[in-house]
Amino acid sequence: MTVDYADLREFAEGCIESYQENSILSEICTVVEYDEQSHGEKDYLGIGKRINLPKRFFSDAGTITVGIESDVGRAVFKGERNYILREVRNQAINGQIEDYTVEEFNYESLSQILEGTAFTHIFLPLRKDADETALDWLHQSSDVYFTGGKMYIDRTIGDVRVHILPSDSEFGTNRAFALDSDSIRVVQKKKKRTDDPKGMELIDEYRDIGVDENLMIYFGEHTESPDEFDFLYRVLLSKPEIQPSGAAAIHIPVSD
Repeated sequence: MTVDYADLREFAEGCIESYQENSILSEICTVVEYDEQSHGEKDYLGIGKRINLPKRFFSDAGTITVGIESDVGRAVFKGERNYILREVRNQAINGQIEDYTVEEFNYESLSQILEGTAFTHIFLPLRKDADETALDWLHQSSDVYFTGGKMYIDRTIGDVRVHILPSDSEFGTNRAFALDSDSIRVVQKKKKRTDDPKGMELIDEYRDIGVDENLMIYFGEHTESPDEFDFLYRVLLSKPEIQPSGAAAIHIPVSD
Protein backbone atom coordinates (compact mmCIF):
# COMPACT_ATOMS: atom_id res chain seq x y z
CA MET A 1 0.00 0.00 0.00
CA THR A 2 1.36 3.40 -1.00
CA VAL A 3 1.47 5.91 1.86
CA ASP A 4 1.51 9.65 1.28
CA TYR A 5 4.47 10.87 3.33
CA ALA A 6 3.12 14.44 3.39
CA ASP A 7 -0.18 13.24 4.86
CA LEU A 8 1.66 11.18 7.45
CA ARG A 9 3.82 14.12 8.48
CA GLU A 10 0.76 16.38 8.64
CA PHE A 11 -0.95 13.84 10.90
CA ALA A 12 2.08 13.68 13.22
CA GLU A 13 2.28 17.46 13.36
CA GLY A 14 -1.44 17.55 14.18
CA CYS A 15 -0.88 15.17 17.11
CA ILE A 16 1.97 17.34 18.39
CA GLU A 17 -0.12 20.51 18.04
CA SER A 18 -3.02 18.88 19.89
CA TYR A 19 -0.66 17.92 22.72
CA GLN A 20 0.71 21.45 22.92
CA GLU A 21 -2.82 22.87 23.07
CA ASN A 22 -4.04 20.45 25.73
CA SER A 23 -1.05 19.91 28.01
CA ILE A 24 -1.00 21.81 31.31
CA LEU A 25 2.24 20.24 32.53
CA SER A 26 4.25 23.45 32.32
CA GLU A 27 1.46 25.31 34.13
CA ILE A 28 1.17 23.03 37.15
CA CYS A 29 4.87 22.33 37.67
CA THR A 30 8.33 23.49 36.68
CA VAL A 31 9.45 21.51 33.63
CA VAL A 32 13.20 21.14 33.13
CA GLU A 33 14.56 20.04 29.75
CA TYR A 34 16.61 16.87 29.96
CA ASP A 35 20.38 17.17 30.07
CA GLU A 36 22.45 13.99 29.97
CA GLN A 37 25.06 15.18 32.45
CA SER A 38 22.57 16.50 35.02
CA HIS A 39 19.67 14.09 34.58
CA GLY A 40 21.11 10.93 33.05
CA GLU A 41 20.78 8.88 36.25
CA LYS A 42 17.07 9.53 36.72
CA ASP A 43 14.34 7.05 35.83
CA TYR A 44 11.72 8.12 33.29
CA LEU A 45 8.11 7.07 32.84
CA GLY A 46 6.49 6.94 29.44
CA ILE A 47 3.00 8.42 29.17
CA GLY A 48 1.19 7.59 25.95
CA LYS A 49 -0.07 4.64 23.97
CA ARG A 50 0.94 2.13 21.32
CA ILE A 51 -1.79 1.26 18.81
CA ASN A 52 -2.39 -0.21 15.37
CA LEU A 53 -2.92 2.61 12.86
CA PRO A 54 -4.40 1.73 9.45
CA LYS A 55 -2.17 2.80 6.55
CA ARG A 56 -5.24 3.54 4.44
CA PHE A 57 -5.70 6.71 6.49
CA PHE A 58 -2.69 8.07 4.59
CA SER A 59 -3.40 6.67 1.16
CA ASP A 60 -7.16 7.18 0.65
CA ALA A 61 -8.10 10.64 -0.56
CA GLY A 62 -10.36 12.53 1.81
CA THR A 63 -9.59 10.49 4.94
CA ILE A 64 -9.94 12.73 8.01
CA THR A 65 -7.62 12.01 10.94
CA VAL A 66 -8.22 15.15 13.02
CA GLY A 67 -10.28 13.13 15.52
CA ILE A 68 -7.35 10.83 16.19
CA GLU A 69 -5.01 13.81 16.55
CA SER A 70 -7.33 15.34 19.16
CA ASP A 71 -7.56 12.04 21.02
CA VAL A 72 -3.76 11.87 21.22
CA GLY A 73 -3.50 15.35 22.74
CA ARG A 74 -6.26 14.74 25.27
CA ALA A 75 -4.91 11.32 26.25
CA VAL A 76 -1.42 12.65 27.02
CA PHE A 77 -2.86 15.68 28.85
CA LYS A 78 -4.86 13.35 31.08
CA GLY A 79 -1.87 11.06 31.62
CA GLU A 80 0.44 13.93 32.60
CA ARG A 81 -2.13 15.46 34.94
CA ASN A 82 -2.84 12.18 36.67
CA TYR A 83 0.88 11.40 36.95
CA ILE A 84 1.50 14.59 38.92
CA LEU A 85 -1.64 14.26 41.07
CA ARG A 86 -0.88 10.61 41.78
CA GLU A 87 2.48 11.60 43.23
CA VAL A 88 0.82 14.32 45.33
CA ARG A 89 -1.69 11.80 46.66
CA ASN A 90 1.00 9.25 47.46
CA GLN A 91 3.20 11.76 49.26
CA ALA A 92 0.20 12.97 51.27
CA ILE A 93 -0.62 9.39 52.29
CA ASN A 94 3.03 8.88 53.31
CA GLY A 95 3.03 12.05 55.39
CA GLN A 96 5.57 13.88 53.21
CA ILE A 97 3.16 16.74 52.46
CA GLU A 98 -0.06 18.02 54.03
CA ASP A 99 -3.19 15.89 53.85
CA TYR A 100 -6.08 18.10 54.91
CA THR A 101 -9.59 17.00 55.80
CA VAL A 102 -12.55 19.35 55.44
CA GLU A 103 -15.82 18.82 57.27
CA GLU A 104 -17.82 20.29 54.39
CA PHE A 105 -17.05 20.64 50.72
CA ASN A 106 -17.62 24.35 50.26
CA TYR A 107 -15.84 27.56 49.35
CA GLU A 108 -15.19 28.57 52.96
CA SER A 109 -13.38 25.31 53.72
CA LEU A 110 -11.19 25.61 50.65
CA SER A 111 -10.44 29.27 51.36
CA GLN A 112 -9.13 28.37 54.81
CA ILE A 113 -6.71 25.87 53.27
CA LEU A 114 -5.56 28.26 50.54
CA GLU A 115 -5.11 31.20 52.92
CA GLY A 116 -1.47 32.15 53.39
CA THR A 117 -0.17 29.49 50.98
CA ALA A 118 1.63 29.84 47.65
CA PHE A 119 -0.70 27.40 45.89
CA THR A 120 -1.36 28.35 42.26
CA HIS A 121 -3.68 25.52 41.20
CA ILE A 122 -6.47 23.54 42.81
CA PHE A 123 -8.10 20.40 41.39
CA LEU A 124 -11.66 19.74 42.55
CA PRO A 125 -13.78 16.65 41.90
CA LEU A 126 -17.03 17.02 40.04
CA ARG A 127 -19.63 15.59 42.39
CA LYS A 128 -23.22 16.03 43.51
CA ASP A 129 -24.03 16.54 47.18
CA ALA A 130 -27.68 16.09 48.14
CA ASP A 131 -29.74 18.08 45.62
CA GLU A 132 -27.09 20.70 44.93
CA THR A 133 -24.26 20.46 42.46
CA ALA A 134 -21.20 20.80 44.65
CA LEU A 135 -19.49 23.38 42.47
CA ASP A 136 -22.45 25.77 42.29
CA TRP A 137 -21.09 27.58 45.34
CA LEU A 138 -17.83 28.16 43.52
CA HIS A 139 -19.55 29.84 40.58
CA GLN A 140 -21.52 32.04 42.97
CA SER A 141 -18.51 33.31 44.91
CA SER A 142 -17.48 36.93 44.30
CA ASP A 143 -13.82 35.84 44.49
CA VAL A 144 -14.14 33.60 41.44
CA TYR A 145 -13.71 34.92 37.92
CA PHE A 146 -13.34 33.54 34.40
CA THR A 147 -10.91 34.59 31.70
CA GLY A 148 -9.93 32.82 28.52
CA GLY A 149 -12.31 29.99 29.38
CA LYS A 150 -10.45 29.29 32.64
CA MET A 151 -11.66 29.65 36.22
CA TYR A 152 -9.63 31.44 38.89
CA ILE A 153 -9.95 32.31 42.56
CA ASP A 154 -8.92 35.91 43.14
CA ARG A 155 -6.38 36.33 45.96
CA THR A 156 -4.21 39.28 46.93
CA ILE A 157 -1.08 37.10 47.12
CA GLY A 158 -1.71 35.43 43.76
CA ASP A 159 -4.67 33.92 41.96
CA VAL A 160 -5.41 30.20 41.98
CA ARG A 161 -6.54 28.42 38.83
CA VAL A 162 -9.38 25.97 39.38
CA HIS A 163 -9.40 22.65 37.51
CA ILE A 164 -12.32 20.23 37.56
CA LEU A 165 -11.67 16.50 37.79
CA PRO A 166 -14.35 14.36 36.15
CA SER A 167 -16.44 12.17 38.43
CA ASP A 168 -14.96 9.02 36.88
CA SER A 169 -11.34 10.02 37.47
CA GLU A 170 -9.06 7.58 39.28
CA PHE A 171 -9.07 9.86 42.33
CA GLY A 172 -12.78 9.45 43.03
CA THR A 173 -15.03 12.20 44.35
CA ASN A 174 -13.54 12.62 47.83
CA ARG A 175 -10.10 13.96 46.91
CA ALA A 176 -9.00 17.45 45.91
CA PHE A 177 -5.45 18.67 45.33
CA ALA A 178 -3.67 22.02 45.70
CA LEU A 179 -0.35 22.71 43.97
CA ASP A 180 2.31 25.40 43.81
CA SER A 181 3.77 25.17 40.32
CA ASP A 182 7.10 26.66 41.44
CA SER A 183 7.56 23.93 44.06
CA ILE A 184 7.05 20.88 41.83
CA ARG A 185 9.84 19.93 39.44
CA VAL A 186 9.90 17.35 36.67
CA VAL A 187 12.45 16.61 33.95
CA GLN A 188 11.14 16.00 30.43
CA LYS A 189 12.97 14.39 27.54
CA LYS A 190 12.67 15.37 23.90
CA LYS A 191 12.61 12.72 21.19
CA LYS A 192 16.18 13.52 20.11
CA ARG A 193 17.41 12.91 23.68
CA THR A 194 16.08 9.39 24.06
CA ASP A 195 16.72 5.93 22.65
CA ASP A 196 14.35 4.29 20.20
CA PRO A 197 11.52 2.38 21.86
CA LYS A 198 12.22 -1.30 22.33
CA GLY A 199 10.29 -3.92 20.41
CA MET A 200 9.43 -1.73 17.41
CA GLU A 201 10.65 -2.12 13.83
CA LEU A 202 10.88 1.60 13.14
CA ILE A 203 10.59 2.88 9.58
CA ASP A 204 13.74 4.86 8.82
CA GLU A 205 12.15 7.47 6.56
CA TYR A 206 9.81 8.52 9.38
CA ARG A 207 12.40 8.73 12.17
CA ASP A 208 12.88 12.49 11.81
CA ILE A 209 9.23 13.33 12.46
CA GLY A 210 8.98 15.52 15.57
CA VAL A 211 12.61 14.91 16.55
CA ASP A 212 12.79 18.24 18.44
CA GLU A 213 9.43 17.80 20.20
CA ASN A 214 8.40 16.70 23.68
CA LEU A 215 5.67 14.49 22.26
CA MET A 216 7.45 11.60 20.61
CA ILE A 217 5.85 10.09 17.51
CA TYR A 218 7.03 6.73 16.14
CA PHE A 219 5.90 4.74 13.09
CA GLY A 220 6.92 1.11 12.83
CA GLU A 221 6.15 -1.84 10.58
CA HIS A 222 3.46 -4.06 12.00
CA THR A 223 4.80 -7.62 11.98
CA GLU A 224 1.35 -9.24 11.90
CA SER A 225 -0.65 -6.75 9.87
CA PRO A 226 1.12 -5.21 6.84
CA ASP A 227 -1.82 -2.83 6.25
CA GLU A 228 -1.27 -1.12 9.60
CA PHE A 229 1.43 0.94 11.25
CA ASP A 230 2.78 0.04 14.65
CA PHE A 231 2.17 3.54 16.05
CA LEU A 232 3.49 4.89 19.35
CA TYR A 233 3.06 8.31 20.92
CA ARG A 234 4.50 9.22 24.31
CA VAL A 235 6.19 11.73 26.55
CA LEU A 236 8.98 10.80 28.97
CA LEU A 237 8.97 12.34 32.45
CA SER A 238 11.06 11.90 35.58
CA LYS A 239 9.48 11.33 38.96
CA PRO A 240 8.08 14.64 40.25
CA GLU A 241 10.10 16.31 42.99
CA ILE A 242 7.77 18.10 45.40
CA GLN A 243 8.87 20.50 48.13
CA PRO A 244 7.21 19.90 51.53
CA SER A 245 4.95 22.96 51.18
CA GLY A 246 4.58 22.65 47.42
CA ALA A 247 1.38 20.62 47.31
CA ALA A 248 -1.39 19.19 49.46
CA ALA A 249 -4.16 16.66 49.24
CA ILE A 250 -7.60 17.49 50.57
CA HIS A 251 -9.92 14.77 51.83
CA ILE A 252 -13.60 15.49 51.35
CA PRO A 253 -16.21 13.59 53.38
CA VAL A 254 -18.54 11.29 51.52
CA SER A 255 -22.10 12.60 51.38
CA ASP A 256 -24.93 10.71 53.02
